[in-house]
Amino acid sequence: MNIYVGGLLPEVSSKHLREEFTRFGTVKSAEIAKSHKGGSPRGFGFVEMPIEREAVAAIAALKGATRMGSTLEVTEVRRPAPNPQSRPLVSQAVLLRKRRKTSS
Repeated sequence: MNIYVGGLLPEVSSKHLREEFTRFGTVKSAEIAKSHKGGSPRGFGFVEMPIEREAVAAIAALKGATRMGSTLEVTEVRRPAPNPQSRPLVSQAVLLRKRRKTSS
């Protein structure tokens, strides 16, 4: 299960995040999001826990918890539902034309 963790202070590292979630079970990965310019922490990160019951326990325990003076926002990452009204940015016909041009 992928978990979003918000409300992180700049001092929090991926190692800190991993240690916090390891108390609840196996952590496959823990990453802090960084800005493209300068690489400074953006205040949120993601944790991947392969065992769902451990991930659910971690979310329940850490949602709204205070760490280093900041309140954590902890939720399961869910994929957005497909929007039937959205159109593809590039149609299949355009892609086929491009492939034909490059293969010629």
